[in-house]
Amino acid sequence: MYCSILHVAIEGGPATFGGLGNVATQMVAAQNQFTLDAQHTFDASIITPYYPNLFKNCPDKTQVAEINHVYNDILVTSKIYLISQNNNKHYLIEPPDEYKYLFNINTLPDLYLDTESSLFIDRLKFYNSAVAAYVGNGPIGINHPNPQILQLHDWQAALIPTLLKNV
Repeated sequence: MYCSILHVAIEGGPATFGGLGNVATQMVAAQNQFTLDAQHTFDASIITPYYPNLFKNCPDKTQVAEINHVYNDILVTSKIYLISQNNNKHYLIEPPDEYKYLFNINTLPDLYLDTESSLFIDRLKFYNSAVAAYVGNGPIGINHPNPQILQLHDWQAALIPTLLKNV
């Protein structure tokens, strides 16, 4: 039995502030190592916002899709990137230029704060909308995770199930 799991968290990988990012990132790595035999495998990955200042030392990212989704009653197009390391896949959501300020975070504690450039709740709304559009419309682009299971980490991803009903 093959099982595809997509972990949804506002932090992970190099943009990890505390327990949430550590758990989400480590669960992906652990699940990808768990294999009973060729027919019983996991394909786990994670999707987070793309914070340019926090991901600047990451390996090259590859654009794998563009998605249309609604943010504040406006249809926007975001990019989905993929970073692969040691069989672990990390998807990143990058907003269009006019909304990049939302994720212009300079320090890890800023992930959870209102900053001069954006409100925390606005980042969550944008991120939840983009994730729902990416997973709710079936395989889009290349290397789509096509998850059987969405593991939503913490309340910051709580809008996604409701949004998926409307995709």
